Amino acid sequence: MKETLLKKVKPETLEKLLSAFGDVLDEIKDAVPNKNERLRDELYTSLLVMNYDAFQTLRWHEQKKQEDKDTQDNPA
Repeated sequence: MKETLLKKVKPETLEKLLSAFGDVLDEIKDAVPNKNERLRDELYTSLLVMNYDAFQTLRWHEQKKQEDKDTQDNPA
């Protein structure tokens, strides 16, 4: 994963962000049930991308934490 500013955000904050994205996406889905109509909206698709980026960054944090743990458990 390329270097992004999101990597500087604490995982706890990313979890809150993902929760907020989920809430907004759910409200949009309730307001506009037609998936094709939602996907034509630029702001909706931007929100989907931001949600994906936040999720990927949280995943990166977890992988890094696991790698650090593995390194400490198995020093060379």
